[in-house]
Amino acid sequence: MKLSIGQVSKIFDISKDTLRYYDKIGILTPEVDKNNGYRYYLLKHLEKLGLILGIKYLGISLADIKKTIESEDVKEYKNLVIREEEIIKRKIKELEELQEIIHNSKEILDKIINFDNQYDFSKLKINDESFNLYGFDTKIVLNSDLYKKDEVTIEKELVHLNEEPYIYIYNILENETIEEDETMAFIKENENNISLIQKYLKEEKVGFTRKM
Repeated sequence: MKLSIGQVSKIFDISKDTLRYYDKIGILTPEVDKNNGYRYYLLKHLEKLGLILGIKYLGISLADIKKTIESEDVKEYKNLVIREEEIIKRKIKELEELQEIIHNSKEILDKIINFDNQYDFSKLKINDESFNLYGFDTKIVLNSDLYKKDEVTIEKELVHLNEEPYIYIYNILENETIEEDETMAFIKENENNISLIQKYLKEEKVGFTRKM
């Protein structure tokens, strides 16, 4: 059985240029009819081409495939098969990890879609609370000698507060984007931080001067 380059191209669903390239680099060389110069493929070529395409699909380079085919050494084929197996295992692992990510994403989306708000805001209790807020310029305070000198002490005091130590100002832009004012921040006065606030109030240069 003799097959033309066009017939082989259709059987394996590859281009004629690919077959010509394989011929050029010597990985799959067809027979040549001495009478008319036409190239044709035999059954052995089809088997070889099937092997080449299968190995190439796994990411093994044509150079390695050619080296193995040219050697005609059973051990080289075995090594190639081992490499194929390792590649397949790695691809399976990657696909399993991807599947897990997709599964988790679906669960999160299902929770969002099926979310049922159980809170009864009609029973929400609102309490009036009076307290002092001290505003400060964060850039000035963080760059001040006072902060740099007592940074560790200050951080320890803030960590022991019972609530978020800072209050920031946010702007809503065009009813879409929330932007934080990185310059100004406020701190709520309570018994745990009054000494810290007083320390900064005495230093007018650090910007900790606004009381609300």
